Amino acid sequence: MTAAAKLFIFCNLLGLAFSSHFRGAVIQWSPVNNNGAIEINHRIAWRRSFSTELYCDSSTISSSSLIGYNTDYLTCRVGCSGNVGTMQYYCTDFSVNEDWSAGERSYTHTFASGLTYFEASYQSCCWISGLVVGASTSWEVRVAGSLSVRSDTGSVNNSPVTSVPPIVRIQHGCPTVINIPVSDEDVHSGNVRDDLRCRWALHSKGECEEVCQAFPGATLSGCSLQVPSTVGVGWYAVALQVEDFATTSSTTAMSSVPVQFLVNVSTSSASCGNKPNFTSPPTPRDGDTFGIALGDTWEVTIIAVTSGPGVR
Repeated sequence: MTAAAKLFIFCNLLGLAFSSHFRGAVIQWSPVNNNGAIEINHRIAWRRSFSTELYCDSSTISSSSLIGYNTDYLTCRVGCSGNVGTMQYYCTDFSVNEDWSAGERSYTHTFASGLTYFEASYQSCCWISGLVVGASTSWEVRVAGSLSVRSDTGSVNNSPVTSVPPIVRIQHGCPTVINIPVSDEDVHSGNVRDDLRCRWALHSKGECEEVCQAFPGATLSGCSLQVPSTVGVGWYAVALQVEDFATTSSTTAMSSVPVQFLVNVSTSSASCGNKPNFTSPPTPRDGDTFGIALGDTWEVTIIAVTSGPGVR
């Protein structure tokens, strides 16, 4: 068995002092069979020093210890009942200076026989206190999807897959486009893949609590978040939903997955076009994927070059 691995770089640059703890999450799923069993994958980020349950260091990663709260659950909201699974995770990244930890976990859940549609969400309090909009307020991330066997593929639908880092950094005064990477495993007639679309999460659908469209001035075009140069300095929560449709003319989504992350807008003495550059090779190119045998260790060399002080 192989898994596609995508590369993300997390840089420890700023010292922060935030209270509260939530920093965003992504939840996605794929069918195990056509009888209601699915594999759920979630990636989640927290304030590292908030509690011992969220603390992560190198030994936590090397020991593959499950961390997080065993009392926090992804809970059925529509079409099903009870809890789907805990939101605990295996830590994969942490920053001492920025005081965050992040990780992911996959597990299998089997819904009741005959269930054709479900919605489940993770809801609690509170987002980190440093947000420009929605500071120290409740969060909710909601995943939904059809469990019916598709007529065009002969199997249950796969949800879209996305992989956004928990922190995206942009420079104040510089117009920026944040591309949300999305993919889908479903292929139907004529080798055509599902149509993937991104939208803002909606409070009316129980998808975002108090951080719905909480990035003033930012606009969404397809799956690209366009940030104007006038956006103020600070930390912003972004709450989106990625959905898949059978065709470009379809109006009903087959599944919807949450993508919530932080954007840090900071000042710099560098010009807008003066950014660090990765040297490739040996650094993998953007979008490269690698087949890795389950249980194997993967290593890669990354080289980044800055053009001067203040560029990061």
